[in-house]
Amino acid sequence: MGKQNESNDTTSPERIVLFTLILSRFATASPGAILGLLLIDIGLDFNRSVGIMGQIQAVSSVVAVIFALLMGILSVKYNHKKLILLGLLSYNIATLGCGLSPNYSIMLILYSLTGIGGAMVLPMNMTIVTDLYAPEKRGSVLGYLMASSSISFIIGAVIIGYVAELFGWRLAFLGYAFPLFLLSLILSIYSLPSKIGGDQKIDGGKDYLIGFKAIRKNKSAVAALVVVVLANASWQAILLYSTAYIRTRFGLSSGYASIMLLIGGILFTMGAIVSGRLLNRFGRKKLAVITAAIAGIFTMSFANMPSFWLTQLFLWLSCWFVGMRVTAFTTLELEQVPDFRGTMMSVDSAFSSLGSALGSIIGGVVLHFSGYGLMSLTLGAFHVIASLVIYRFVVDTTYQ
Repeated sequence: MGKQNESNDTTSPERIVLFTLILSRFATASPGAILGLLLIDIGLDFNRSVGIMGQIQAVSSVVAVIFALLMGILSVKYNHKKLILLGLLSYNIATLGCGLSPNYSIMLILYSLTGIGGAMVLPMNMTIVTDLYAPEKRGSVLGYLMASSSISFIIGAVIIGYVAELFGWRLAFLGYAFPLFLLSLILSIYSLPSKIGGDQKIDGGKDYLIGFKAIRKNKSAVAALVVVVLANASWQAILLYSTAYIRTRFGLSSGYASIMLLIGGILFTMGAIVSGRLLNRFGRKKLAVITAAIAGIFTMSFANMPSFWLTQLFLWLSCWFVGMRVTAFTTLELEQVPDFRGTMMSVDSAFSSLGSALGSIIGGVVLHFSGYGLMSLTLGAFHVIASLVIYRFVVDTTYQ
């Protein structure tokens, strides 16, 4: 631990590092926000249906699964700063390329680079916090990082919708996402310390698979990863397909839909914050079980409501309870294998991407053949199943 962390005061270099980590986390949400909000517009430009366009996210998620598993080894073997820089560079190439893509196939390939970027940036973003900050500071820093993703959707919804209305979907990539990643890359080069490592200190760095072995032997940790897959698959109903649904059924413009998305992002953030305040009262496992079940019920229902405002109300309630579930479950998951958090976060990233891929694929296929109503029922059910898995198999180490 560096000397700058021994004091309770936050030094200027620490503030710059914190801002850099928050900005990189903030930026990673922008490609998904663009795709979710402008899926119809991009599809019209490339003459593809919403269900087919959703496979762009699915391919990116599959790529992310592969690279996230590799990161479980690379994070042990290689410098964490170099890994996060490579991830940000992948995002830069992806967002610039997507904005300039001449057809669907090229965009499919270039957007998949966001999967590589996410697999490198997100777990390293979390692990670098444990590298640089003392235990008493990590909680608040991790809180800022978790909030930055949802805040990105809040701010991005307004900017992306406005830019797309005036200039088209391409400038959302070129004028919003790309500058964010370029600034993140530049700041990371100059502000992050050069020597930051993680699990390589364990066992002399000789067994790079030791973290994977510890996770595999822990039944509760394995169950937690199953929950990650189910919950992220379910979340695609809201994140990827809900905006296209309300625009298609109720004839909303992308600008108006962005306002609906903004409110959902605010409610997600508020739910995450409220959940943090309720953890000590109800317990993180109980809160995770309850909020996952309720989020699933609202997700199952939103595309089967008879009116716009009931549809939107159920979408917003789903966002609120997903936000609550994320905070409660993340605190539960982080303590499953505390000696190998770096590897656990890499595996978590892989399973998150796997869940996103499954949700995108299953949701797209069901949507293509049966419509939005069955799509929301199918993906929403995954969150209910996740609640049952948490209740039955995930252990809260606080009470062991």
